[in-house]
Amino acid sequence: MEATMFDGFMSVLRTGLDASGSDVHLHISLLVNISKADGNDEMEFLCSVWPNRIEIQNLYMLRRNKIIPKTYMGPSFGSLKYDFQTAVKEFLRVRGIYGELCFFLHEYMMNKDRIELING
Repeated sequence: MEATMFDGFMSVLRTGLDASGSDVHLHISLLVNISKADGNDEMEFLCSVWPNRIEIQNLYMLRRNKIIPKTYMGPSFGSLKYDFQTAVKEFLRVRGIYGELCFFLHEYMMNKDRIELING
Protein backbone atom coordinates (compact mmCIF):
# COMPACT_ATOMS: atom_id res chain seq x y z
CA MET A 1 0.00 0.00 0.00
CA GLU A 2 1.08 3.54 -0.73
CA ALA A 3 -0.72 6.53 0.77
CA THR A 4 -0.24 10.22 0.13
CA MET A 5 -0.38 12.97 2.69
CA PHE A 6 -3.62 14.93 2.45
CA ASP A 7 -3.95 15.83 -1.21
CA GLY A 8 -7.40 17.37 -1.44
CA PHE A 9 -10.51 18.26 0.49
CA MET A 10 -14.28 18.46 0.28
CA SER A 11 -16.48 21.01 2.04
CA VAL A 12 -19.45 19.43 3.83
CA LEU A 13 -22.35 21.48 5.14
CA ARG A 14 -22.91 21.15 8.86
CA THR A 15 -26.13 19.65 10.15
CA GLY A 16 -27.86 19.68 13.51
CA LEU A 17 -27.94 22.50 16.04
CA ASP A 18 -24.82 24.23 14.70
CA ALA A 19 -25.75 24.08 11.02
CA SER A 20 -24.00 27.32 10.08
CA GLY A 21 -20.99 27.03 7.82
CA SER A 22 -19.25 23.90 6.65
CA ASP A 23 -16.60 21.43 7.72
CA VAL A 24 -13.63 20.34 5.65
CA HIS A 25 -13.07 16.63 5.02
CA LEU A 26 -9.50 15.90 3.98
CA HIS A 27 -8.68 13.41 1.21
CA ILE A 28 -5.91 10.82 0.99
CA SER A 29 -5.06 8.87 -2.17
CA LEU A 30 -4.33 5.21 -1.54
CA LEU A 31 -2.78 2.74 -3.97
CA VAL A 32 -3.24 -0.93 -3.02
CA ASN A 33 -1.33 -3.68 -4.86
CA ILE A 34 -2.26 -7.32 -4.35
CA SER A 35 -0.28 -10.00 -6.17
CA LYS A 36 -0.09 -13.75 -6.44
CA ALA A 37 2.81 -15.56 -4.80
CA ASP A 38 4.59 -15.96 -8.16
CA GLY A 39 4.48 -12.18 -8.69
CA ASN A 40 3.26 -12.43 -12.29
CA ASP A 41 -0.32 -11.28 -11.83
CA GLU A 42 -1.22 -8.24 -9.80
CA MET A 43 -4.32 -6.20 -9.07
CA GLU A 44 -3.93 -2.53 -8.33
CA PHE A 45 -6.67 -0.46 -6.70
CA LEU A 46 -6.63 3.33 -6.76
CA CYS A 47 -8.72 4.52 -3.81
CA SER A 48 -9.92 7.77 -2.29
CA VAL A 49 -9.81 7.73 1.50
CA TRP A 50 -12.18 10.11 3.27
CA PRO A 51 -12.50 10.32 7.08
CA ASN A 52 -15.46 7.94 7.10
CA ARG A 53 -15.13 5.79 3.97
CA ILE A 54 -12.90 4.37 1.28
CA GLU A 55 -13.99 4.73 -2.36
CA ILE A 56 -12.44 2.60 -5.10
CA GLN A 57 -11.82 4.80 -8.13
CA ASN A 58 -10.09 2.38 -10.51
CA LEU A 59 -9.10 -1.27 -10.66
CA TYR A 60 -6.17 -2.33 -12.83
CA MET A 61 -5.11 -5.84 -13.77
CA LEU A 62 -1.36 -6.05 -14.27
CA ARG A 63 0.43 -8.97 -15.90
CA ARG A 64 4.15 -8.85 -15.46
CA ASN A 65 6.65 -10.61 -17.67
CA LYS A 66 10.39 -10.34 -17.86
CA ILE A 67 10.37 -7.25 -20.09
CA ILE A 68 7.42 -4.83 -19.91
CA PRO A 69 4.34 -4.83 -17.63
CA LYS A 70 1.05 -5.05 -19.52
CA THR A 71 -1.67 -3.01 -17.90
CA TYR A 72 -5.41 -3.32 -18.38
CA MET A 73 -6.79 0.22 -18.29
CA GLY A 74 -10.47 -0.64 -18.09
CA PRO A 75 -13.50 1.43 -17.14
CA SER A 76 -13.79 3.31 -13.85
CA PHE A 77 -14.82 1.20 -10.90
CA GLY A 78 -18.15 3.00 -10.48
CA SER A 79 -19.30 1.96 -13.96
CA LEU A 80 -18.82 -1.78 -13.29
CA LYS A 81 -21.74 -4.04 -12.35
CA TYR A 82 -22.99 -3.68 -8.78
CA ASP A 83 -22.42 -7.37 -7.94
CA PHE A 84 -18.82 -7.15 -9.11
CA GLN A 85 -18.26 -3.95 -7.12
CA THR A 86 -19.66 -5.66 -4.01
CA ALA A 87 -17.39 -8.69 -4.51
CA VAL A 88 -14.31 -6.49 -4.94
CA LYS A 89 -15.16 -4.48 -1.80
CA GLU A 90 -15.52 -7.73 0.15
CA PHE A 91 -12.21 -8.97 -1.30
CA LEU A 92 -10.50 -5.83 0.03
CA ARG A 93 -12.38 -5.88 3.35
CA VAL A 94 -11.11 -9.39 4.10
CA ARG A 95 -7.59 -8.03 3.54
CA GLY A 96 -8.07 -5.13 5.96
CA ILE A 97 -8.93 -2.40 3.44
CA TYR A 98 -12.17 -0.99 4.91
CA GLY A 99 -13.63 1.66 7.23
CA GLU A 100 -11.24 1.27 10.16
CA LEU A 101 -8.27 1.83 7.86
CA CYS A 102 -9.59 5.24 6.78
CA PHE A 103 -9.84 6.38 10.41
CA PHE A 104 -6.29 5.11 11.08
CA LEU A 105 -4.82 6.79 7.97
CA HIS A 106 -6.41 10.14 8.77
CA GLU A 107 -5.21 10.05 12.39
CA TYR A 108 -1.75 8.91 11.32
CA MET A 109 -1.38 11.59 8.63
CA MET A 110 -2.56 14.35 11.01
CA ASN A 111 0.16 13.36 13.49
CA LYS A 112 2.86 12.14 11.09
CA ASP A 113 5.08 15.22 11.18
CA ARG A 114 4.86 15.48 14.97
CA ILE A 115 5.69 11.78 15.44
CA GLU A 116 8.68 12.00 13.08
CA LEU A 117 9.92 15.13 14.86
CA ILE A 118 9.70 13.42 18.27
CA ASN A 119 11.31 10.19 17.04
CA GLY A 120 13.79 12.11 14.84
